[in-house]
Amino acid sequence: MSNIKNINNKILNCYKCKIAPNRGVGFGNIKSNIMFIAQNPGWQPEIKSKDIIPFALNTEKGKASGYWFRKLLNKCKLTNDDFYITNVIKCPTNKNRCPKEKEVENCFEHLQREIKLQVPKLIVLLGNSAKELFENKKNEISKNIKIIYIYHPGFIRYNPHLFKRWAGNFKKQFKEFNNERN
Repeated sequence: MSNIKNINNKILNCYKCKIAPNRGVGFGNIKSNIMFIAQNPGWQPEIKSKDIIPFALNTEKGKASGYWFRKLLNKCKLTNDDFYITNVIKCPTNKNRCPKEKEVENCFEHLQREIKLQVPKLIVLLGNSAKELFENKKNEISKNIKIIYIYHPGFIRYNPHLFKRWAGNFKKQFKEFNNERN
């Protein structure tokens, strides 16, 4: 049986794409019921180590996607123990460009392993890259998981006037998910 350390080790030692020297692994509680899936680890050229900071941790006010993601989590009273966040691809792309089809294919096995290990009850797709992946691979992932789509926090970063509507929509969908489970 696979565990998160084995999955992360495979991610950190994968060189199929050679996009970047760094890899990003998931963050949060792999035993939780909620999985967030974003596009890729954020491009952070100033970081020279092998460690990529998940955008969920980068909370510099107004300047990072993590700031808006944390505001969303706080609005729904979610803590790090309540979710696991990962990415469609595990390498940052230059200037956060959308992943290429081959890059998505190369990383898909890692994402499948994470989903299989976690067995989430809810997957929240953050942005178009995650949404497109699930539209193309839905049958290969799971039919028993509730899936919802919301804008990526990076979109809200550039459109902060949409935060209330974005957070309100997510909070409503999250509440419906909780009501369905009870």
